[in-house]
Amino acid sequence: MNVKLYLNALPQNDRIWPMFSLVFLCLLGGFNVFLPFFIVPRFEQIFIDALGPDYPLPEITYIIFEARIPLALIGVIWPLVGIMACWRRLRAAVWIILFGNIFFLAVVGFTVVALCMPM
Repeated sequence: MNVKLYLNALPQNDRIWPMFSLVFLCLLGGFNVFLPFFIVPRFEQIFIDALGPDYPLPEITYIIFEARIPLALIGVIWPLVGIMACWRRLRAAVWIILFGNIFFLAVVGFTVVALCMPM
């Protein structure tokens, strides 16, 4: 196998992973915009109707109810920053995308736990 041919083909293969990660980041960002605006308010109404206004909800649930607008804004801004970093071919683009994916997966997990705790 010719090493020179392999090294010439490497940059084309290296572009696949960041683009796939960027698409995943955009999907997670979109889900993190959908979740606080459509799912969390319904659960808030369910908790009010089923448990009553005097029932104390866990702190994690209050955090999700109060922080849904900032989380939705992060869900819009972070993928845009990732797209701009890829567009400008910054070295930090891979890290921006990686930390965005980890952050959004953590937010989804945190939200699921927060909405299931009072039940």
